[in-house]
Amino acid sequence: MEISVREQITTDLKKALKDIANVELFQIYTFDESYLPTIIITDESDTIESSSFENIKHELSIKLLLITEYKNANNLIKQTLEILKNFKSNFVKVELSEINKDGLEIANKTYTQTTISLDFLYFTNLWEF
Repeated sequence: MEISVREQITTDLKKALKDIANVELFQIYTFDESYLPTIIITDESDTIESSSFENIKHELSIKLLLITEYKNANNLIKQTLEILKNFKSNFVKVELSEINKDGLEIANKTYTQTTISLDFLYFTNLWEF
């Protein structure tokens, strides 16, 4: 069975990032400090518009949630951006739209969560995603 372009992009992203962190798609169900650093890939929305009679233009919004200890946060961001700079998959264009750092409290410990927002542009045939 053929997978969707959306699924192909998220799968390729997971493969590309697996060497620098534990990577999960959409959410993490259990958390253990030994699992750090962790990157959670969320594909939140796919905005579409007709680009021709037979094609649909998609803008897929993906957020990468980078979770690690504070002292390792900047290094993880740097490594992630380096991978994203050369990332290839089934899309026409990718734009970096946000990098945002915040604290994340889990089991009375505070970690750093960095959100990297990406927008992927791709095209499909009518009635495909």
